[in-house]
Amino acid sequence: MTSSAKYSGKEYGGKNLATRWGIYLPTINAGNIATVLAGVSAIQSAANAISLGTFDGVTVNLQETPPSAIPTSKFAQREAKWKVYYTDNVDPLGDGSFEMGMPDLAFLAAGGEAADLADPTVAAFVTAVQGSAVTRLENALTITKIVHVGRNL
Repeated sequence: MTSSAKYSGKEYGGKNLATRWGIYLPTINAGNIATVLAGVSAIQSAANAISLGTFDGVTVNLQETPPSAIPTSKFAQREAKWKVYYTDNVDPLGDGSFEMGMPDLAFLAAGGEAADLADPTVAAFVTAVQGSAVTRLENALTITKIVHVGRNL
């Protein structure tokens, strides 16, 4: 239940690849968030002073809890995914998608490759995401479809 920060910086050569590293932080709460974030920034500045590159990317995780349970279904594989498409409620530049592995294909609409958004369990997921997540432009979002996709890794 610890917090963490992950820093990233692009490497030389135009590869557009990032070098990443991270640290654990004290658990962030309402009483210490400003202090912890100031420390994250100080570490970033100090790291840049001893690096040839610039670690100008940073992600702060409020809480990081590692997964613990192994699924009982042999079909719970990372190659199968739900691809969740959404629209930005304000600006179409914020439209996007994300993928979530190990889909339960019992929620596919009959005869299709998309989840049945009217199913109560799927609808609860949609409501939770729409109520808490935002687009990259920080606007509210609307999930438009959830599709089963596969990946070769």
